[in-house]
Amino acid sequence: DDVFIMKGAEKDADCFDADDIHEMEEHRFDKAWTTPTLQRNEIYKHILECVLDENKPVVDIATGPSMGFIPAIKTKKPSLPCLAFDASGVLIQAWKRFFIERMKLPKVDLAQFSMFNIPFIDESIDIFTSYLGIGSTRNGEKGYDKALSELYRTLKPNGKIFAIEGEWIDKNSFLELFLRINQEPWQCFKEEGRTWKERFEAHGFEI
Repeated sequence: DDVFIMKGAEKDADCFDADDIHEMEEHRFDKAWTTPTLQRNEIYKHILECVLDENKPVVDIATGPSMGFIPAIKTKKPSLPCLAFDASGVLIQAWKRFFIERMKLPKVDLAQFSMFNIPFIDESIDIFTSYLGIGSTRNGEKGYDKALSELYRTLKPNGKIFAIEGEWIDKNSFLELFLRINQEPWQCFKEEGRTWKERFEAHGFEI
């Protein structure tokens, strides 16, 4: 059966509401599986092939409404075990409904927990994947450090993380946007940040 774990705080995730979930169910979930837009990107294609060559169970981090690398992995290797997790319980429940309604899709296990509090024992995971997942925390450098610490703890000594993460370049434009919509800016826009290479290396990862 699909895995469903309640662990970690919902505030660690994007705060999706009913309208967000409806839009995802109507447009984005099916597109993630039927329109391989990301696979046209050369970097994505290269990372995907590296993941497939490993041929080991995959855990997708903060899977979101696109489910990261999993649709592409399952399209090419339907039998490869995959777990998608996200801190948003309503998102994971929506994904579960999607799979129940479309029984012909390959099996994907689902779990709700925060990457700040990963419920796996030390050195137990072969492969993590992330498509903008690690960077989705709104807690800035403190959040990135907490997530990377947990990922390093749970990754096997010879395990790997395959990740595509974004760098915020024009932070002033984002700060102006938050001001216009009268919302508190995310922490990552209010502080000077490191590069992802620097963040990973600071936690012991070899790039």
